[in-house]
Amino acid sequence: MPQTLELGPLLIHTDWIIAAVSAVLAYFIFFFHFFSSERKTYGPVVSTGLLAFFVIFQFSTLLMHPTAAFRDPLAMIAFPGGAAEWILSGIIIISIIFFQGRKHGFSIQTGLVRLAGCYMLTTFFYLFFSRVVGFEDQVGSVIYMTVHVLAFWGLVYLRSLSKLTTVVFFYGIASGVLHLYYPIETYFVFLPASFFFVIAGLSLIGLVTAFLYERKRSR
Repeated sequence: MPQTLELGPLLIHTDWIIAAVSAVLAYFIFFFHFFSSERKTYGPVVSTGLLAFFVIFQFSTLLMHPTAAFRDPLAMIAFPGGAAEWILSGIIIISIIFFQGRKHGFSIQTGLVRLAGCYMLTTFFYLFFSRVVGFEDQVGSVIYMTVHVLAFWGLVYLRSLSKLTTVVFFYGIASGVLHLYYPIETYFVFLPASFFFVIAGLSLIGLVTAFLYERKRSR
């Protein structure tokens, strides 16, 4: 399958089509099967978060490359972003959910967990469809799909914060080790293994802090 499709004057990246189909499919499975009761509360949060991620990721190239963007902004918008743009988009989306939660009174923790769960399922479908069309054919993508499915089930069925943080910790470790041996495109970009190890490290800090807090309170 070609990397790009021409629709008249428009040049559309095929991976954007795969990403859009994956996100829509994951959203409907997530909020029409697993969390149908939360569809009106957290459904808009997750759908807005995923859509905003796509938009911010693409337009963030203007911020990361201001000189080139000043010369030809339209070309920079069409140019796919990299790992820095991806991470920046993720930080912005988390910040948006945090402030929206404070403003509208919904649980920020639940909103982030639902967004993370939907992201895991979306990435699974993205890797699966990428294999179907021939973009990814290495064994690492199968392992990586398995990691995302396991993380998805953990985020869906576990409730306590410590268990959810443990899921994120093992996801970070597994993904980081996997990226050391099988660098795989993760939702448009090749993220460095260090990014996942940072996620694991932050999760471990959270687990240790929660343990020490509970121990101190029990005394």
